[in-house]
Amino acid sequence: MKKNDDIESNINYDEIKKAFEKVEKNGTALLSTFAESLNRIGFQYKSHGYKRFFDFCNDLEGYEIISHDDDQTFSIKPQN
Repeated sequence: MKKNDDIESNINYDEIKKAFEKVEKNGTALLSTFAESLNRIGFQYKSHGYKRFFDFCNDLEGYEIISHDDDQTFSIKPQN
């Protein structure tokens, strides 16, 4: 998928990491629970030019999206 090269310049990755750590289990987090965690700290992905949360997560440096077996559920995890 195409990545937005400008995302790193305007994202506070400390906030991203804290929100992820609050909801991760065994190193991954469902995108839905990650979105809720970001919302709780007042982080709005739409403020960074994204219409879809999936696209925002796909562009996060240092993270990758994992598709579950049902091909409808997705999680996010730090890249190794």
